[in-house]
Amino acid sequence: MRQIRRVTTVVDPTCVLNVARDPDDDKILECAMEARADIVVSFDKDLLQLKAFEGITIIHPLQLKYLFPALPVK
Repeated sequence: MRQIRRVTTVVDPTCVLNVARDPDDDKILECAMEARADIVVSFDKDLLQLKAFEGITIIHPLQLKYLFPALPVK
């Protein structure tokens, strides 16, 4: 958990969106916008279908190996 906390940001979104097919996915996008995220990594098919939102790229976890190909495993 300590490692995860070092690379995460806790946010309380101030915007309310209604853009995703699944209303629960709007919460993810709201948090990503509030955190000024560059990327959302998700298995969710509805989010992945968007591909991007307001400059935030939405990718499947398997795509991470192309973004970070030389990460050492600890």
